[in-house]
Parts: sequence; C-alpha cells; structure tokens
Amino acid sequence: MRNYNEALKYYQTILDIKLKYQPVNDPDIASTYENMAGVYHSQKQHDKMFEMYDKAIEILKLVLPSSYPNIEKAEYDRDVLQDYVKYIPTLYDVSAALPDDFTGVSSGADPQLDSSPNKLPDESG
Repeated sequence: MRNYNEALKYYQTILDIKLKYQPVNDPDIASTYENMAGVYHSQKQHDKMFEMYDKAIEILKLVLPSSYPNIEKAEYDRDVLQDYVKYIPTLYDVSAALPDDFTGVSSGADPQLDSSPNKLPDESG
C-alpha cells in the first residue's frame, strides 16, 4: 500500500536536514524537491507539485549551465505535467463532447425488434 503522506514526511525531514547542512543552491536539494513533486503528483495535489518543481528548477538554474540535462529534464517534466493537468478534466468529461439533447438511446430504434432475447423480428414487414 502506498503511503504518500508518510513519504512526504520523510522527504520533508530529509529536506530540513539538507537545508541545515548544505548550501541552499545544492543540486541535491533540487533532487529532493523533484522527488516531493512526484509524490504530490501521485496525490493529485498539482499546485504543490508545481511549487516543488519550480523550486528544483530555480536551484538547478543557479548552479548549472542552462543547457545541462537535469534542467532541461525538470523543465520538460513540469511542462508535460502542466499540459496533463490542464487537459485531464476534459479527457474524462465525455458529456462535454455530446450534444445537449443526447439521451443515450437511439431515436431510430427498429419498432419490429423486441427486447426479448428469444423473439425474432416479425418477417411480415
């Protein structure tokens, strides 16, 4: 069983220790922020997820060249997740794509068909 709250508690403890003993712009701290962002993503706490990604990216940009793969990956992950969060409600809201008068029942039902599974349509038709 996944216990996201417990994971966040441990990540926060690790982060507190790192912030106390390491420079605030240490890439290792950025890594912890990225890990926390992953947990928040799993919990669908998207605002907190983006906050963590932003902190990680800010640190990486301070200490690494702008073309460094970790920066590009963190920015890419954040952008992809931002698009995901933006469009996910429409993926599950099928009703938004249906006409207002849609009832789910075909209006062109064949009157000769009976709902009984053993009865065949009338052949006199």
